[in-house]
Amino acid sequence: MIAFEKHNAIEPVDASCKLQQSSSHYEEINLPYSVKQLFDLVADIERYPDFLPGWKSVKINKSDQNKIYVTQELGFPLFVFTVDSVAKLDRPHHLFIAAEGGPFQRLEIDWYFKSISSSISQVSLSIEMDAYPGPQQSLLQQFLNYAAGSLLVYFERRAKDIYRIKNTPESNRRKGE
Repeated sequence: MIAFEKHNAIEPVDASCKLQQSSSHYEEINLPYSVKQLFDLVADIERYPDFLPGWKSVKINKSDQNKIYVTQELGFPLFVFTVDSVAKLDRPHHLFIAAEGGPFQRLEIDWYFKSISSSISQVSLSIEMDAYPGPQQSLLQQFLNYAAGSLLVYFERRAKDIYRIKNTPESNRRKGE
């Protein structure tokens, strides 16, 4: 079962979990779009394979006003895996994605959208991941580090394509751990 609560600490259930690989990433950026535009862009999960490297396919299994149940195929040529996820939507300010399956013991992606002015919004992205130990762990870590570090760049490009804003403040990007 996928839980929506934030986990501050992972307590191992058995010996194999003690060897899990944890990773986290945080980034925020100010963009010249409305909160609604940015939220809608991120919530359009079915379009991820169109612009996000590593997203092979997305299938919406069920959706309602506040949740989207999704099966996604992620990876690169030699390493592809399937992940089931649930996106909890709090329009237009927060989108929380909890995933499990494949090599993940836990994958949580938090998107926050905050209006800075009438024409600028702040997007915050936080990714927390625990991978099961195994031979795929190193490849998964490389994939996640690449994907996490460039995710906002790809969403920013997608926003430019869709909303036709030419210049975005690249210097407004802040990263943290």
